[in-house]
Amino acid sequence: MNLQFFTGNLWYAQKIENTYIVSVNEEENILRGLSDFLKTQEIKSGKISGIGYLSEVVIRYFDPASQKQVDHILNGLVELSEISGNISEINGKPMLYLRINLNIDGYTTLTGQLLDAKVCGKAEFFVHPPEGSIINFKNKILNVNMNNWSCS
Repeated sequence: MNLQFFTGNLWYAQKIENTYIVSVNEEENILRGLSDFLKTQEIKSGKISGIGYLSEVVIRYFDPASQKQVDHILNGLVELSEISGNISEINGKPMLYLRINLNIDGYTTLTGQLLDAKVCGKAEFFVHPPEGSIINFKNKILNVNMNNWSCS
């Protein structure tokens, strides 16, 4: 088994075979910490999952009543019961698309796209780079970014 350890200013990680386990430092912005990790390790594509505790969370979700996307801010401590998403690259910079499930007060769950959050305690992520790469393109009909896998 091949085991390596890495540290950055915003994170620390270990690599087992082709999988990284990344911990973003407490009080650090998750997206900033993960983006710094991806840039430092030169990871341009892959998938990501994780759990932890967060504060100052900004989440975007679809509101069926208004038929619009809504941004919601949560200031207190929340449990990140699941995060999953993909890693791609646009103009040489890592791009994360992350869907999250948040457990609030032990009985309420919110789900949506993570826009921003700080680690409050601990947050760990599994990063799985593929053998190929993800090519990002704009879907002109839906006006959203889409991902295609490319085996290079």
